[in-house]
Amino acid sequence: MQWEVRPGHTYPALHIALEPGEEVVAEPGAFLLMRGPLEIKTSSLGIGKGILRSLFGAESFFLNSYRATGQGELWLAPPAPGDIYYLPLGGNGYFVQDTAYLAHHGDVEVGVGWRGFKGLLNEGELV
Repeated sequence: MQWEVRPGHTYPALHIALEPGEEVVAEPGAFLLMRGPLEIKTSSLGIGKGILRSLFGAESFFLNSYRATGQGELWLAPPAPGDIYYLPLGGNGYFVQDTAYLAHHGDVEVGVGWRGFKGLLNEGELV
C-alpha cells in the first residue's frame, strides 16, 4: 500500500494505491473516487458502539471498507477543512476529535468515548 496526501485549495485529498488483498477502512463521507477493482462493504460498529458513536460522538454509525481485488486506487477527503496526517499507532490508543478520524488500515479498533452530558450539547469535545 502506498499513499500520498495531495494538497488542495481548501481540502486536501488522500490518494491510496492498493495492491490485491489490501484494505482501507474509512468514514462514509470520506469517499471521493476510486479506480480499479475495489470491493466496498459497509458495516456497523455493532448496535451498542454504533448508537453511542452516533448519539454522543456526532459520528456515523457505519464504516466503509475498500478491499482491492486487483491493483486499484482510492481517493478520500476529510469532512472539514484541515490537514491530513498519518498517525502510527504502535499499540497505543488515542482520543481524537469526533471529526478527526478519516481512515485506517490494519488491525485498528474504532470506538466511542463518553464526553459527558456537556458533550451532548457542545460540539468539538474530545471523543
